[in-house]
Amino acid sequence: MVMGEISFWSVLIPGLIAGYVMAFVGYWMEGVFGLPRYDVTLGGTVFLGQDKPGRWTLGFLVHEIDAVIFALIYAGFLYDIIPGADYLKGVIFGVVLTIAIFILGTIGSIAGGKVFKAIPNKPKDLLTSLILRLIYGVVLGLMYTPF
Repeated sequence: MVMGEISFWSVLIPGLIAGYVMAFVGYWMEGVFGLPRYDVTLGGTVFLGQDKPGRWTLGFLVHEIDAVIFALIYAGFLYDIIPGADYLKGVIFGVVLTIAIFILGTIGSIAGGKVFKAIPNKPKDLLTSLILRLIYGVVLGLMYTPF
C-alpha cells in the first residue's frame, strides 16, 4: 500500500522497531550515568490507573502507536528537508522531537492535561528523554527507506 509518495510498510516497520528499541533501552537507562529508568508505558496509567491489569500492555501499545505516528511525520514532512546522511537526519529528528514534546508537555501540564502530568520532567528525566529520542531517531533514520 502506498500513501501518496510514502510506502506504508517502509514507515510502519521502522517506526515500530525504533519505538521498541527506545522502550528497551529506556528500561536499562537506570544506573547509566546516574540517569533514571524511563518507563514508556506510563500512558497506560493515565487510562487505567497505576496497578490496574493491562496498564503495561495499553501503555506499550500507545507508545508504539506514537512511534509510528512520529515516523509518518518524519517520512512525510521532514525526510526530504533535513540535510545529511540518514543517521544524521535521525539525530536531528530526535532532537526536534524531544524539544517539541517538552514544549507540548509543558503547555499541556500547565493546562491541566492528565496525560502530560504523567511525563517526568526533572533535569535527569529530560536528559534521559533526549538520549532515548536520539536513539529512536537514529534507528528510524537508518531503517527508513523511501520507495
